[in-house]
Amino acid sequence: MKLILMRHAKSSWANHGLADFSRPLNRRGRASADAVGRWLSHRGHAPDALICSPSARTTETWRLVSSHFTTGCSEEFDRSLYHGGASDILRTLSGAGGARCVMIIGHNPSMQVFAATALRRVPDHPEFTRYPTAATLVSEFQIDSWRDVETRTGEFIDFIVPRELIQS
Repeated sequence: MKLILMRHAKSSWANHGLADFSRPLNRRGRASADAVGRWLSHRGHAPDALICSPSARTTETWRLVSSHFTTGCSEEFDRSLYHGGASDILRTLSGAGGARCVMIIGHNPSMQVFAATALRRVPDHPEFTRYPTAATLVSEFQIDSWRDVETRTGEFIDFIVPRELIQS
């Protein structure tokens, strides 16, 4: 079973009066989400289920990423992913049902912590420990159900940061 973990793309701080939950993506964030969606599609990493924080920046990231997939997928927006930790991600993932490829879009530091603890061996990538905005990990688990997922059992497949996809 395949798991895609993505931190939301770069958000805007232009409106200082806007609540953190409501901040949209900025121009760079929109370009990054679009580039990652194109990359995922070209590499054959299309989810059949999404679990996403309901914040404005995560849902906008998903809208741009998903525009590159030719098939639809189920969507779940889980508030626990907004301020939750890595244990909340694991709990939410374990309820993903029969999906063969799940994508989770959330926030740091929980995305980075979960990504690092999900894998047997982390990728040798200079940005993995920082997990910058729109960083995306693709991993695989040898399980029959997401209820069986455990830490340190995932195998690394792919990892990308938008800077590698977009020329400045």
